[in-house]
Amino acid sequence: MEFSEFAMYEAALIRANATDKEWAEAVQMRPSLEGALEARQRAAEAPTSR
Repeated sequence: MEFSEFAMYEAALIRANATDKEWAEAVQMRPSLEGALEARQRAAEAPTSR
């Protein structure tokens, strides 16, 4: 699944400001958060081609 840059940024902000319990609750309500965060992490690790 592809995620917009906004969705990836939103997931990262939520995760950065949430406790583990709060994150688990957020993911229960919006399962796509977990995938968006993983996609953001993969994008951050990917080499840039310039």
